[in-house]
Amino acid sequence: MSVVGIIILVSLLLILKLLVQVTLAVAETVPEVSEAELNDRIESLEQTRREIQDEFARLNRMRQESIPDVPSQDQMESVQTSIERLDDEIIKLEETLKKSRQRRDDLNNRPDATIMKELEENIRKLKELLDKLREKNAELAKRQRTLQATLDDLTKQQADLDRQLSEHAVQKVYAIPSSSTNKTPYLLIYGQGTMTVLSQADPTGQSFTSVKAFYDWVAGRNKKTEYIVLYVRPSRFGKYEEILDELRRMGFDVGLQVIGEETEIALQ
Repeated sequence: MSVVGIIILVSLLLILKLLVQVTLAVAETVPEVSEAELNDRIESLEQTRREIQDEFARLNRMRQESIPDVPSQDQMESVQTSIERLDDEIIKLEETLKKSRQRRDDLNNRPDATIMKELEENIRKLKELLDKLREKNAELAKRQRTLQATLDDLTKQQADLDRQLSEHAVQKVYAIPSSSTNKTPYLLIYGQGTMTVLSQADPTGQSFTSVKAFYDWVAGRNKKTEYIVLYVRPSRFGKYEEILDELRRMGFDVGLQVIGEETEIALQ
């Protein structure tokens, strides 16, 4: 009898504990939770209900076997009430889960949700295109820098060549005898330091280091069959007039032409 009494006491304590858990579970306000959380909660409540039902069946068997001090009918009805409340709670949770699923489907099927998905897809495509354009732009910028460096190098080389040509290029002037006279032309090139005379007979010319030596040479020329063209370089400006006047005084036909300091003269 003592063992039976202890079993009954433990059973009552277990029932009291289950009643407290059920009461707390029912009293709580059902929060807005996810589908997974609702499923877990339903499963937990169903497990609790099965435990209570098992305990109820065990107590009922004990009563039917006429074991002394079995739970009263009120206690049995209280347990049954708790089971019914748990059933109602499970039904409510299942309804909440159904509404949550419906809400999720409605959100996914709304026109603005479809538009948002399309916008997100367009944004993704535009981002991919932007990345490709940035990559292409970087390649073009790199190519532009390479071409610009090449162009700068060519420009520098061209400038060097132009400078070298300007330093070494010599202008060459060809003197053509006048067709209006039968006289033979002599070209007198008057520059700094020397006086050079060119003729068809002596295209390489002969040079004179002084004006007197030139006058001595002119004295042996024939003024009736020969004429002289004086080419003056800038270094002899202001000094050629004396030579020009002297040649005219000696009776020669004289022409005058100004040339550059480095200009070469050739008689054709």
